[in-house]
Amino acid sequence: MVSDGGQGSGLAEQSGAATPAPPAALRAWWPAWFGAGAGFVIGVVLFVFAPMLQPPTATEAALAYLRLVYVVLFFGSAAGMFVLRRGVLAWAPSITVGLIVSYFIRVWLDSLKDPTGHNLLGLEILFMLVVFGVISLAGGGFGMFVRSYAERDSAQSSYARDWRKRPK
Repeated sequence: MVSDGGQGSGLAEQSGAATPAPPAALRAWWPAWFGAGAGFVIGVVLFVFAPMLQPPTATEAALAYLRLVYVVLFFGSAAGMFVLRRGVLAWAPSITVGLIVSYFIRVWLDSLKDPTGHNLLGLEILFMLVVFGVISLAGGGFGMFVRSYAERDSAQSSYARDWRKRPK
């Protein structure tokens, strides 16, 4: 058995005890972390892998897969806000940043083939910040609206399990 200097590994002590809740300051940033992760995953799938599976033709290369990104971003933001129930102002910028970080992977792959392909990269990023930010805010607002509509007392049936705690 390896000694850890009397500090304890924490595994034996925590095996029977409940895990303490994280501090409120950390929980306040969860929508931002989840949003950045979701944006990065959406961006890698739609900006990096999808063009590899079916490369766009020369006429549609500028806006290839961008409409699909808009739709997935809107409904991804709506689903994220429906599940998290809070933090739309932290979610929207972070999912936008996650998408833009994954877009840089696409730019890097494109520059390996043609170094002059993204000569207006600054304007591309500015356009994405504005458009993706507005779409993610709209999707997040839609998700919050659907969540508030689903949490009405009239939407709860008498025989269904309550998925939120109602005061008696």
